[in-house]
Amino acid sequence: MTAFATHSEPVTDTLREAFFRHTQALLAAADDRDDAWRAARACLHQRGFDLRKLDLLPVGYLPSVEPIWQRLLHDGFSADEIRASNLLADSRLPGRLIGPIRDASRRIISFWARQPQNLERCLYLSTDWKEQAGVFGIDVALAAVVGGRQDLLIVEDLWDALLLQAHGCQNVAAIGNSPAEISPQRWERLDELGIHRVTLVVDSFHESHEATLAAIRQAASSRRSPAIYVLPPAAVHGVWQSWQQGRAAEPETFERLLAAHRIHGFHYLALGLIALAKGEAAWTDASRCAALAEGRKFYAAAHQRNVPQLDVFFLPPLLEALGLNWGNRVAWSDSWLEDTPSSNGSGSAETTKTSPAAPAEDSSPEASAVSNPPEPASAVPAPIGRPRGASEFCDFHQCDRVVCLCWD
Repeated sequence: MTAFATHSEPVTDTLREAFFRHTQALLAAADDRDDAWRAARACLHQRGFDLRKLDLLPVGYLPSVEPIWQRLLHDGFSADEIRASNLLADSRLPGRLIGPIRDASRRIISFWARQPQNLERCLYLSTDWKEQAGVFGIDVALAAVVGGRQDLLIVEDLWDALLLQAHGCQNVAAIGNSPAEISPQRWERLDELGIHRVTLVVDSFHESHEATLAAIRQAASSRRSPAIYVLPPAAVHGVWQSWQQGRAAEPETFERLLAAHRIHGFHYLALGLIALAKGEAAWTDASRCAALAEGRKFYAAAHQRNVPQLDVFFLPPLLEALGLNWGNRVAWSDSWLEDTPSSNGSGSAETTKTSPAAPAEDSSPEASAVSNPPEPASAVPAPIGRPRGASEFCDFHQCDRVVCLCWD
């Protein structure tokens, strides 16, 4: 991929803005309205964008290098500055729709480009934007999320984020590729920006489901990350026949779906683990052992800070599905919680045993069902993070008052 020059950041930033402004103008009204220009606009129309509002859409069109080059020269940029920016260096750019990728401060840090006839393939003019911005669309979404009550709603494709934002869903961003490729560094970047809770919208494709599980695992192993929730495919397809219809939804529709159907990512991962181990058959000793082994493997790989969340959202549904009692640890593990429960972080096993319960952030019925597992027998000490009495916890989230992390 072509990298941007950094010889003079103020000049480079201004040049990038001018470059995008000219591509946007050419999309709205090109001098030469040829078939390629018509195909680019038809592509947007078919995707659900309003062609009467192209001046508000962060999308442009690059017919060829020459018209952009001449316009940038007319703006006062030198030929050397244009060459050094590498904006026109890639021979694959002509004929593509193009748009800016901005960081949280709204500075353009890269561009995406796609052929109208092949929207599945995306060209990035530089790839380091993923660690810098975290997700595509953060420049719009951040103001709607930080300091507010909305989740950051994360979709896979940047087209989906653009369309949802155009329909008023400002709290939407996109990974820009498969959820499996959102690295721990990107999760940490979102947390650094002050984003405390995200919801992944899962497509019905098997690949998307598996990729979402991978994304949750990477968030769990991150040094820091937002709380991860999931809007399952059943919720999406219970409202629309396809996600293609859902991405044109109004903000209120998504808010209702989130309130009714989102579940914690660790719960979603437990359900996926159960489905994988059990399959279509009844439980066997072998499948139970396999499920517990996978559960313990994930538990050990998670960062130390996630242990209380795991005890609230991951372990209870796993044990319940296996028909095991929460308090009878001998029945489901040879004291696996006595081992260091995480290979990450600096906490020891002894520290973990005394760590306070984490916030049960989800108020949905499904989350409530797992946030209060059965009280263990008095002779058996409660596993880590187990609430020991309603009087010790806040009324809304049932989390420890002393170190309350309630985001709401």
